[in-house]
Amino acid sequence: MSILAVLAAAAQARTYAVWNSADKGPDITLSGGDLVASVNGPVGVRANMGKSTGKWYWEVTIGGAGPYWGAGLADASYSTASYPFDPHCSGVQSNGFYWNVGGTYYSGNAFGVGDVLRFAADLDAHTLEVYKNATQIAAISSIQTGVVYPVAGSYAAGNQTLTANFGASTFAHSPLSGYNPGWYV
Repeated sequence: MSILAVLAAAAQARTYAVWNSADKGPDITLSGGDLVASVNGPVGVRANMGKSTGKWYWEVTIGGAGPYWGAGLADASYSTASYPFDPHCSGVQSNGFYWNVGGTYYSGNAFGVGDVLRFAADLDAHTLEVYKNATQIAAISSIQTGVVYPVAGSYAAGNQTLTANFGASTFAHSPLSGYNPGWYV
């Protein structure tokens, strides 16, 4: 069997993450195989599988007209009944701010409808790089230790959608070199 056939077989045997229907705020509706989170309130949603080691890549596409979106990583203590600004999260917000688990806030680049957020988490070095399409918009150090989960949410009502690609579909952009292409087991 060729190396390409072995790699293709391994990719088909993976189970990829989705948004967790049992771990979301009350104003979130999931669709599209639990990859599309329709958000209409200050709430969040967590992926259904966590990781504690390794280098992982995933994407979130922004849709809808809401004013503030956020996405990143959170530990099991993060409350999906609130917006991702939380001491248990590290991530980016649509107005350009980003933060780490220590609660330090930074100014980055804003993003909006149609943008693809690209996440590259190095859980061994405890860092998270975030890209808006092809441009890096955040380099976050001091992210959570232990088991973490991709999260997304909104600060306000506005009928926005946050569509995750954890690797079961072709990515909009190439994963960063050295990162696992997706969030999977």
